[in-house]
Amino acid sequence: LMSTVERFEAVTAVLAGLLTGALVGVLGSVFHRVTIGAFPTGVVVALAAVGLGAVFMRALAGRGAYTAYAVTVLAVVAAAWVAEDRIVIGQTVGVAWTAGALVLCVLGFLLPERLFAAGGPAPASTAGD
Repeated sequence: LMSTVERFEAVTAVLAGLLTGALVGVLGSVFHRVTIGAFPTGVVVALAAVGLGAVFMRALAGRGAYTAYAVTVLAVVAAAWVAEDRIVIGQTVGVAWTAGALVLCVLGFLLPERLFAAGGPAPASTAGD
């Protein structure tokens, strides 16, 4: 049974996931087409933000906050793709943003829990030394 404080922390973590996911999804969808010269800076930075947000949410409060984050990022990207006045269009950079966000969200979910343990990742076994 969760105490009131634990419930508040869980709800707060999920809300943080929702807000962070919305922020990353909106900013990534708006700025993914930015380039500096020929380099697709916008999509690179947007995908880095998705990946960093994934790690941050998993480290913050585990899979609950992360799930809220990932679902929100993907919902915003999908909405930007299918909207009548589309922000994300089917050009290479738009497909890279959409597919990259999906792949990073799935990878973030698949990261092992031990990476987010309080003591850090467990050292590799040195049996036989």
